[in-house]
Amino acid sequence: MSLKDGYYKEELSAPFWAEGLLLGCIALISGLWFYQLLSGSEVGPNPAPNSVLSAIDVILIGIYLTFRRLVIILDHEGVQLSYSWIKRRIPYSDIKSVELYTVNPEEYGGLGLRYSNRGGEAFSNRFGEGVKIARTQDQDIVFTPENPRRLMKLIREFAEMD
Repeated sequence: MSLKDGYYKEELSAPFWAEGLLLGCIALISGLWFYQLLSGSEVGPNPAPNSVLSAIDVILIGIYLTFRRLVIILDHEGVQLSYSWIKRRIPYSDIKSVELYTVNPEEYGGLGLRYSNRGGEAFSNRFGEGVKIARTQDQDIVFTPENPRRLMKLIREFAEMD
């Protein structure tokens, strides 16, 4: 977390349990695929073909590499939220309001890039207190920085809302 010359950047890792669960699944699928490939025999009464195991592995590795780190950047143009190649830029001119918001599983259904059943999207790496930006041109966006109150204050300061 840093603030220097009108620039702020915060990088947040996925929760340990989420990374562990995903890496465990990748290891299990890879192990099954590797065993079937080397031994020439299939695992279980209704085994998945190696092509299916490979496809599942590629998908899980892609999910892991994409959602393992949330990056939040404030600069002179606006707020940028990103998970790897998935990026959202919110110009300060598009910000109607900034407020504290409780991110819960009932509304967003999980962690990562999520969409609310009431409209809006979330970049969340945990549940609990986050920041909600109401936008003038698009749907609201919620995200979970390490210190939501501090970041909310910085956004207001950078956007000259106070």
